[in-house]
Amino acid sequence: KVYLKLKFLEELEELRRNTLAAMSQNIKRPLMSMLGSVSALTEAKGEVVEPDRLGTQLESIRHSGQKLMEFCNKAMLLCELKDGKEIQNESVMVSDVVNEVLRGLDAEISNKQLQVSYKNDIKGEVKADHQLLASALEYIFQNAITFSPAKARIIISSVEESGQCVIACEDQGVGLVQRVFKETMDNENNSYRSGDGVGLNVAEIIAKLHGGKLSYKNIPTGGVKFSVTIPKNGSSQ
Repeated sequence: KVYLKLKFLEELEELRRNTLAAMSQNIKRPLMSMLGSVSALTEAKGEVVEPDRLGTQLESIRHSGQKLMEFCNKAMLLCELKDGKEIQNESVMVSDVVNEVLRGLDAEISNKQLQVSYKNDIKGEVKADHQLLASALEYIFQNAITFSPAKARIIISSVEESGQCVIACEDQGVGLVQRVFKETMDNENNSYRSGDGVGLNVAEIIAKLHGGKLSYKNIPTGGVKFSVTIPKNGSSQ
């Protein structure tokens, strides 16, 4: 009993350190950017601010606020998953989920002029939690967008292999979060060591809740291919 209690306390301490690390990286930078923009506008009080300058500062504040909101959503979902959130299996069309996520990321894709293609070879519906699956795919696609150079290609596909649904995302990013993702995969407690790995950690847990897995492999010509594999007929857990 003493050993188990000590182990539990050790895991709590590890989670606390990881959470603080994630907050430091994902909250401090956007806040500094927002404060910098606000300070610049405050110092210009009484002066005539050029419309272009004002627009730039406001856009910086909006972008930083959006990043903070995205991190809060990831952190909240991660806490729910760690607390034992149950999946709600329903019949979904994988192509519908993928296209729904891509529509939500359309602005980010357009800003970097990325060439995103999607091919679906899954026939019929899949048993999965629509909302959680969409969240997992969103975080994976976001990583591909973030680490891809402008005008690069992102190839998304979904296929059926031996009763398994495999959704893959291949990008042309250089060294795409390989180190961060390896830390996530190697940690048996499903904790994260870097803020950049929170989304991938969430995606991995969601895949496991569906009785599947999240994997990756390096592409010799550059980039990384992430794959979410889940049973087509739902988790057996």
